Formats: sequence, C-alpha cells, structure tokens
Amino acid sequence: MSASEALPPGIYEALLSEELRGLLDAHPELRPVFGKIDDESSAHTYSQFVWQVLRAALPALKPDQRLGLVAHT
Repeated sequence: MSASEALPPGIYEALLSEELRGLLDAHPELRPVFGKIDDESSAHTYSQFVWQVLRAALPALKPDQRLGLVAHT
C-alpha cells in the first residue's frame, strides 16, 4: 500500500516502516499509538516483517538472483 492509497479504519499491529510512516504522514487525521515489542514476541514480529519484505522483493528479481538475496554466505 502506498502513501497515496487510503488507509482503511482499524487497529493495526505493525512495525514502523518507511511505508507505514509515509501512510501516517499522508493521513494527519489518524492518531497512531506506538508501543515496544516485548522480548517474548520479538522474534515472531521481526520474522514476519522480513517475510513481508522478501515477499515483495523476490518477484521483482530474476530467478537466478533470488537465492543471492536470501542466502548469507
């Protein structure tokens, strides 16, 4: 979702990414409330964020470039 798109009303649990910051900046009528990620759920929260980033990035790459993005050698 880009900053030019509407942000449907609701309660969201998401990391404050550049994309989310852009959406919030584009909708000053919204009132965000931020909290800390507790140690118990941090691994899950961060892994979900990384999964979303990879899911968006991988289709833009050629198949032979995809492994290089996710493999750490």
